[in-house]
This record gives sequence, structure tokens and C-alpha cells, in this order.
Amino acid sequence: MDLLKTSKIYSILFLLFYCNFLTGQKEIQTTYLRPSIVNLYGQSEPSNKHNIALKNLKKYSSPLKRFDKLTVDYPKLILENLPELPVKPVLPKMPVKPDSNATKKDISIYKEQVRSFLKDKSKYKSDIRKFNTAVRERNESQNKQIDKFVKQSSRDIIGTWFSRDSLGNMSSDLWNERVNHAKTDDHVNLAKNSAINRTTLLGEDLIKKTYVIIHLVDKIYTYKKYYDNKDRENEILGKYQKKKNKPILRVKEGYLSEYKSYLYKLDFNDSLLIDFYDRYWLDEYIKTGREEKIADWKNATFPVNNLSIYNFNHNNSQISKQYYLNMMVSNPAMIVLYNKKIKSIPPVENLIPRIGAVNLTSKVLNINIKNIEDFKLKVPVFSAYPILAKIGTKEGIKKNKRWAIYEIKIDKNGHQKKHKSGYARITEIGQNDTIASGNSATSIFRQHGGKRTYSGMLLEPKHGGFFEFGIGNTYSSTNKSLQGTTFDIGFRLFSSIKIGYDYTFTGFKIDDFVGLKLEKPLEYTDSTNVTYIFLTL
Repeated sequence: MDLLKTSKIYSILFLLFYCNFLTGQKEIQTTYLRPSIVNLYGQSEPSNKHNIALKNLKKYSSPLKRFDKLTVDYPKLILENLPELPVKPVLPKMPVKPDSNATKKDISIYKEQVRSFLKDKSKYKSDIRKFNTAVRERNESQNKQIDKFVKQSSRDIIGTWFSRDSLGNMSSDLWNERVNHAKTDDHVNLAKNSAINRTTLLGEDLIKKTYVIIHLVDKIYTYKKYYDNKDRENEILGKYQKKKNKPILRVKEGYLSEYKSYLYKLDFNDSLLIDFYDRYWLDEYIKTGREEKIADWKNATFPVNNLSIYNFNHNNSQISKQYYLNMMVSNPAMIVLYNKKIKSIPPVENLIPRIGAVNLTSKVLNINIKNIEDFKLKVPVFSAYPILAKIGTKEGIKKNKRWAIYEIKIDKNGHQKKHKSGYARITEIGQNDTIASGNSATSIFRQHGGKRTYSGMLLEPKHGGFFEFGIGNTYSSTNKSLQGTTFDIGFRLFSSIKIGYDYTFTGFKIDDFVGLKLEKPLEYTDSTNVTYIFLTL
């Protein structure tokens, strides 16, 4: 169905609404649909170093392979009128109390220090309140400006999804392209037996899974400033101590930078989609009411939900000349080598072009892999045994990672619930980067615990699982070679190396080893009427 044909738009909307009404919200999703990530950028001040850092963030910030990147042409944000932060106050350590051998003079000095310390403490309490207030006000100002910025960008994000051009005309070209890349064999096979245009429904679901990350270049300062501040803090801390503080060794030189990343989700639901077509949709077939819709679009915004804020630090540094000079004093025998090192040190300014060369997008997504349902990989079991699933290189899965196997049951209220039935590890990854056709490559899993697995059960990554323990019995009424007891205990290193003991006391040995081994793909057969019962960790 072509969305450019405006006479069909409302019939499509009816199908979207009706199908979503039928499916409801209680159904457990067993197929992964790729979320789209929009990267936006901002900086706290318009300095040259901030500009360089922002340019590098744009270059290096890419999502993980399981996500799609939605590139939106939107200007950067430069924050305005941020409150200046005072120097962070430091409370000195308490004076050292004299021992029993102290003289009257020592005791008198101590009492005077205590009185001075109490004054410092009173001033510190006042200063730290002012400092915390300034930090809070600065953060609030940042957050308000960024919330407003992201909300304003929502219009361009939706415009990008619908390929809006300079004349205001829209199309489903990008929508269809993203659907073709994101759809799985399950979507293809379902579409073959459906009278409804599943591309339209998938496109709507893709828009609902749009996440926005705005990366803010907040602070950039030199290692000299960092060390100077450490010396200041140590000087204050040791104000009443007998031992005099030495300046901290300047081991590094270069630049430190601080960033904030804000994660949002575009809240584009069915009612907004209907309102969007009614108020903003234009194409070459629409001749009347264009001016009104174009005018409305200029002020359009769509809801976005703020999910979380993350602070990141990054440094661009090299060993300093001062470090090698200190080493010459402590180790004179190496003076020739240290002189060569000093001569080879490049100018510290050479580090500036690398400020901000870090992938903050992948960091934000990795933090939320286990927290946000849309980010979790999931796939139904295609067949067993061995366990096959339609997932692979396109989703960026890794060999030997542990997955949980779930059986989906209906509770007394009619809601679907997941019940864990076992664990499996990937032994071979399918090459499925091509567009799904219904016959995509499968990945192979080896079950290492739990009950028997059936086609249609759910597989989801289960992080951790470095320690394995399984013991139980295998029964078969048709294949006696599979009967027996299995014992498996081990500890995994780097996912692919296993230390432990594994033995199958059956006529058909699956895997026997003791000690250290590099994991390898396992092949074994299965027969009907076979039941696996394991106690697993």
C-alpha cells in the first residue's frame, strides 16, 4: 500500500488502530525489532576545544550493531547563561591530639588549632551549601535547556521518518527501507498469510522505538589545572597536620574532558499518528490546505520522555617531562634512556585534535542493554535439537554467550508469563545480514541445563553465568543410548575458555573433559520422547 495515495491513508490508520487494539499490551514479544537511535549534540561554551570535542563525538558516536542509526539534520545546542561554579570548598583534617609526653606549649598550640579548626568547619558548612546550590542550579539550567532542545528537535525527527522535503511533501520511502532491513523471517512469514499490509504496521512500531541521545561537551581542562587543584586540596587538608605536603607529581600532561549524555524516548503513539496525518501530512496529490499545514508544521512538537542522564570522563594525555626528570633522580643509571624519552615527547598541543574521540553512544546503550525492554535481544526457538534460532550477525551476537530459555504460559488472569526452563550457549553464529526472505541463516545453540526445549520457546541473553553447574537424568523410551546421568561443573574465562569437569554417563557421549579447554561447536542428535531434567545455576 502506498502512503502517497492520500485516499488510502485513513483506511491504513484504521487498520493500525484496529490491529493494535486486538493485540493489546499483555502479549510477550518474542521477536526483536530494531530500535532507532538519534544522536544530537551540545556544548556548555563556544570554545575552540569544545568545538573539536563535539566534532569528534559526532565522528565516533555510533550505536551497537543491534540498533539502527537515524541521522537527523539538526543544529547543535550551545548552552546559555549557565551559573559559574565557585571553587569546591575543602575541610581540613582535625588537628592531631598531643600524646602524654606533650609539653604545655604543644597542648596550647593544639587548643589554638582546635579553635581555628572549628571556625574553618563553620565556614566550610556555609561554603559547601553555597557550592551545592550552585551545582544544582547549573544542572537545572542545563537540564531545562536540553529538555527544550530535544522537544524542539522532535519535529525534525518525525520529519526525517517521513522523508519530508523542502516543499513539505512526505513519503514512506525511508519507512519502507527501514522496515525491509529490520524485519525478520517471522515478519515475512506472517505477512505471507495476512491480508493486512504488515509493512505499514512494522513502520509504526519502528517509529515507536525511536530513542534520542544528546551528548553534551561540558568541561575541558588541562592536567596542570587538575594537579594544581589537587595541591590546593592537599594543602587545605594538611593545614593542622605536622607533616608538610609536597606538590603532587605531575605524571601526565594533556587534557581532561567531562561529558553528559541524556537519553530520551520519542513517545509517538497511535493517537499521535492519527493527529499527524490529519494536521501535517502533505504529498504531491494534496492541492488544498497546504499553507495551513505548512504553517502548523513550523510550530509542531511531539512528546519525548527523559529516561536518564549519564556522566562520562575522558582524557587525552602523555607522560610528562617532569615525570622523567624525577625518574632520573631516583634511578640515575637510566638517565640516558630518560633523556631520549624527554626528547621524543611531542608538544602537548598535538593532543587537542583527539579530544572527544570516544563512542559515548555505545556506552549509553551498553548501560541500558539489560534495563530497557526494547534493547533486549529475543528470538523464538526455530527448531530443536540442536537448538536453532533466526538471529545472528545482524544483531551483533557473540559466540559462547549464555542465553536463557523460556516457556511462555498463561496465568489465571489470562496474561502471558515467562517461565525459565533452561540455559544455552551459542556455538555457531548465522550470517543473516541480508534482508529477511523467510529462509535466513540460523545460529546454533548448545543447551547446558534445564528441561527439554521445544520449537517456539523464547531465547533471551542472560548476562553472567561464568559458573556452571548441572546434574540430572536423561530419559528416552525410543533411544536407549541417550539414557543416563549428566554431571557438569565448570568456570568460564572470557566466555570461550572453560575450566572444570563435564561427563555424560550414557551410551552416547556428548562431551567428556576435565581440566582446561577451548570451547568448540558440539553436534549431537535428539530423538522424540526424550526428557532432560537438570538442576542448574
